[in-house]
Amino acid sequence: MAYNLAFRRGALDDLLQIESYLSERSTTGVTNVLADIDEALVLLKDFPNLGRKIPDREARVKLSLRYRYRIVYSVLGNDIIIRQIIHPSRNAP
Repeated sequence: MAYNLAFRRGALDDLLQIESYLSERSTTGVTNVLADIDEALVLLKDFPNLGRKIPDREARVKLSLRYRYRIVYSVLGNDIIIRQIIHPSRNAP
Protein backbone atom coordinates (compact mmCIF):
# COMPACT_ATOMS: atom_id res chain seq x y z
CA MET A 1 0.00 0.00 0.00
CA ALA A 2 1.37 3.39 -0.98
CA TYR A 3 1.14 6.10 1.66
CA ASN A 4 0.25 9.74 1.00
CA LEU A 5 2.88 12.45 1.36
CA ALA A 6 2.06 15.72 3.10
CA PHE A 7 4.56 18.52 3.66
CA ARG A 8 4.72 20.87 6.61
CA ARG A 9 5.33 24.48 5.65
CA GLY A 10 8.87 24.28 7.03
CA ALA A 11 9.71 21.33 4.75
CA LEU A 12 8.40 23.22 1.72
CA ASP A 13 10.52 26.21 2.76
CA ASP A 14 13.52 23.87 3.06
CA LEU A 15 12.98 22.66 -0.52
CA LEU A 16 12.68 26.22 -1.81
CA GLN A 17 15.90 27.21 -0.02
CA ILE A 18 17.74 24.19 -1.42
CA GLU A 19 16.50 24.99 -4.92
CA SER A 20 17.35 28.68 -4.63
CA TYR A 21 20.84 28.07 -3.23
CA LEU A 22 21.78 25.43 -5.79
CA SER A 23 20.22 27.14 -8.81
CA GLU A 24 22.58 30.08 -8.33
CA ARG A 25 25.53 27.67 -8.48
CA SER A 26 24.61 24.86 -10.86
CA THR A 27 21.50 24.06 -12.86
CA THR A 28 22.66 20.48 -13.18
CA GLY A 29 23.34 20.33 -9.45
CA VAL A 30 19.87 21.53 -8.49
CA THR A 31 18.29 19.01 -10.86
CA ASN A 32 20.38 16.16 -9.45
CA VAL A 33 19.77 17.05 -5.80
CA LEU A 34 16.02 17.49 -6.21
CA ALA A 35 15.83 14.18 -8.11
CA ASP A 36 17.74 12.49 -5.28
CA ILE A 37 15.34 13.89 -2.66
CA ASP A 38 12.36 12.89 -4.80
CA GLU A 39 13.70 9.33 -5.11
CA ALA A 40 13.93 9.07 -1.31
CA LEU A 41 10.35 10.39 -0.96
CA VAL A 42 9.06 7.82 -3.47
CA LEU A 43 10.71 5.05 -1.44
CA LEU A 44 9.04 6.34 1.73
CA LYS A 45 5.62 6.13 0.10
CA ASP A 46 6.05 2.36 -0.23
CA PHE A 47 8.25 1.75 2.82
CA PRO A 48 7.31 4.30 5.51
CA ASN A 49 9.38 2.67 8.24
CA LEU A 50 12.53 2.71 6.14
CA GLY A 51 13.97 5.66 8.04
CA ARG A 52 15.76 5.50 11.38
CA LYS A 53 13.62 6.25 14.45
CA ILE A 54 14.70 9.42 16.24
CA PRO A 55 15.02 8.76 19.97
CA ASP A 56 12.55 10.67 22.17
CA ARG A 57 10.57 11.93 19.16
CA GLU A 58 7.65 10.63 17.19
CA ALA A 59 9.66 11.03 14.01
CA ARG A 60 12.01 9.17 11.72
CA VAL A 61 14.84 10.29 9.45
CA LYS A 62 15.64 8.98 5.98
CA LEU A 63 18.77 9.99 4.10
CA SER A 64 18.57 10.69 0.40
CA LEU A 65 20.69 8.11 -1.37
CA ARG A 66 23.25 10.18 -3.24
CA TYR A 67 23.56 13.55 -1.51
CA ARG A 68 22.62 12.44 2.01
CA TYR A 69 19.95 15.09 2.68
CA ARG A 70 18.07 14.28 5.89
CA ILE A 71 14.34 13.93 5.45
CA VAL A 72 12.62 14.14 8.84
CA TYR A 73 9.10 12.73 8.84
CA SER A 74 6.31 11.16 10.86
CA VAL A 75 3.85 8.45 9.92
CA LEU A 76 0.23 9.14 10.89
CA GLY A 77 -2.21 6.53 9.66
CA ASN A 78 -1.80 6.38 5.87
CA ASP A 79 0.01 9.72 5.74
CA ILE A 80 3.70 10.50 5.81
CA ILE A 81 4.22 14.02 7.14
CA ILE A 82 7.46 15.55 5.87
CA ARG A 83 8.70 17.87 8.63
CA GLN A 84 12.15 18.96 7.46
CA ILE A 85 14.61 18.43 4.63
CA ILE A 86 18.07 19.26 5.89
CA HIS A 87 21.42 19.66 4.15
CA PRO A 88 24.02 17.19 5.49
CA SER A 89 26.25 19.96 6.84
CA ARG A 90 23.50 21.36 9.11
CA ASN A 91 22.88 20.09 12.63
CA ALA A 92 19.86 17.84 12.72
CA PRO A 93 18.29 14.91 14.53
